[in-house]
Amino acid sequence: MTPLATAVACDGVGVRERRTFLQRSYTGVKGYERLAADLAALTPSRRACAADLTGGLITGTASHLELRAVRAIVAALDGLDVSVEVNMSIRGYYFDVVIPEARVCIEIDSSLYHSADTARHEDFVKDRWKGNAAVRWGWTLLRYPDASIHHALDEVAAEVRDTVEHNLAHPRGRTLRTRELPTDRQVWLWHRGLQAWCG
Repeated sequence: MTPLATAVACDGVGVRERRTFLQRSYTGVKGYERLAADLAALTPSRRACAADLTGGLITGTASHLELRAVRAIVAALDGLDVSVEVNMSIRGYYFDVVIPEARVCIEIDSSLYHSADTARHEDFVKDRWKGNAAVRWGWTLLRYPDASIHHALDEVAAEVRDTVEHNLAHPRGRTLRTRELPTDRQVWLWHRGLQAWCG
C-alpha cells in the first residue's frame, strides 16, 4: 500500500497527523512525482479524500532545512498569483524552490554540502555551472545559506517576495536566448575535469 493510500484509509487519524505523514513520505527530488503517481492510482472515490489531504502539501524537499524555507516562502507569497515548485528542473538541473511565473529559482545551501572547503570538488563545480545555466537563460537565482534560514528567515522570505513582485511587474525586456553553447548543457556532459574526477 502506498503512503497516500494508507493516509486515505486511516480516516480515524487526524488530518494534521496524516498530512505530516504524507509530507515525510514524499521527500526528495522525485517526491512530487511519486505523490502524483500514487494519486492517479487511487479509485475516483478515494481521490476526492486524497485531494483534501494533499491540498497545499509541500512535497519534494530534501531536508528539514529546505522544508522550513519553503514554508516561509509559501507564506510570504500568499496573495500573489504564483505557484511554488520544489525540486524543479531547469535546463537539466534541479533547483530547491522555483516560482515559474516570476522566473525565480532559489537554492538553500547547507555549508556542509555547498562550501568550497567541505563539498566534493566535482559537486562544487557542478553547483557553479548550474547557477550559470539558470541565469544565462533568464532566471533570477537567489541563494541562501543555512545560517540565513536559521537566523534570518523573515528577511529571506521578504526578499523572495520582493523579487517575485518585481519580476512580475517588470518582465525582463531582453530577448531570451535561442542559441545554445556547449556549456549550456549539464556540466557533467562536457566538462573534461568532471569526467576525469567522476570517471
